[in-house]
Amino acid sequence: MKKIFLTLAILAGIISSAQVKIGGTVITNIELNPSSLLELESTTQGVLFPRMALTSTTSPSPLAGQEHVAGMVVYNTATTGDVTTGMYANDGAKWVKMGAIAASNLYSSDGTLTATRTVTQNNNDLTFVTGTGKTIVNGNFKTTGAVYANVRTVTLAPIASDYLSSDQYVIIKVSGTANIALPDPTTNSGRVITIRNGSSQAGTSGAYTITVNVPMGSTSILINKAQTYISDGTSWYMMNY
Repeated sequence: MKKIFLTLAILAGIISSAQVKIGGTVITNIELNPSSLLELESTTQGVLFPRMALTSTTSPSPLAGQEHVAGMVVYNTATTGDVTTGMYANDGAKWVKMGAIAASNLYSSDGTLTATRTVTQNNNDLTFVTGTGKTIVNGNFKTTGAVYANVRTVTLAPIASDYLSSDQYVIIKVSGTANIALPDPTTNSGRVITIRNGSSQAGTSGAYTITVNVPMGSTSILINKAQTYISDGTSWYMMNY
């Protein structure tokens, strides 16, 4: 009897207004929303969309017509290429995962600023952890505030492997004279390092001599003096002031 009632209700809807309302086992409210073509009613059942294995967002496969159809909605069961399991809608040219949020930052892909952007730090630090990588500015770099360099004090004359990738200003405190080395210039092209003699020794006994990776003769740094070196990718060169 319920099935007969449901069938009659559907037929009546089609004949009278070309609208359809479908319920699970019984329709409790026969009225249709005037804006709906198809209305589903249930408190215990859902809608099960066609389940198929998509191959990529650009391929219409496995649709029977093998062409993109705008408005087509399916549940994808495959994880392959650039598709993962979930609901997909077709925009006429490709499959688009429903609920997916497009990346809005430059972390996962390249991008172009379309307008000036300002980051207000207040009293918060903004830290870039680069490891052995380099932060490259391919354009103009301008600062209106202080620029801080990493300053480190060492108590032993450093060898080439002792330098940190963040070292920009190294203060060496060693009693007596010492020979020190700079890191490999071939892996530090464009890098600038300033070394300061922070020894407490007086006169020449407090001099440090650069002996490695500098193309000129030994370069001494006297007590309480500093010297800056820059790498061209082949050697370190002393910068004269």
